[in-house]
Amino acid sequence: MNWMPTNGWREVAEESLSPFLRSRCELLLLRMRIERLAKALPGTALVNDSGRGRTNLRLWGLVASATPENRQAVRDRVRQAQWIYRLSSEYLHGRRAALVPPPAELSSWLTSVDALEDLLRHLTDGVEHETSERRLG
Repeated sequence: MNWMPTNGWREVAEESLSPFLRSRCELLLLRMRIERLAKALPGTALVNDSGRGRTNLRLWGLVASATPENRQAVRDRVRQAQWIYRLSSEYLHGRRAALVPPPAELSSWLTSVDALEDLLRHLTDGVEHETSERRLG
């Protein structure tokens, strides 16, 4: 079995880490989830470069594949994911005064990415996706 960010949630949950390290790991795994989602999107064919620098562009593929009725909701989720992706980069690369976001902010990011994953599952109707454990215990 290949290692995936969802495996990371279980591994981090089982470790007795300090709150700081736990938050840092959650942040990194959250960013990896967004990158994984971007690669799995139906519109990925629009951008065939597999580099991480194309994640935000690949996320727009989901908007392009949405029906007119749900395009606004999809656009909102994609914009949230892009914002989270950018901010997670700022935290992980030390461009913020704090090294991790406040717990409430991190929790809201997890909820937003959960919603994007659920939306992707709904839009792909029956395409099998890895079920993630989204919260650390």
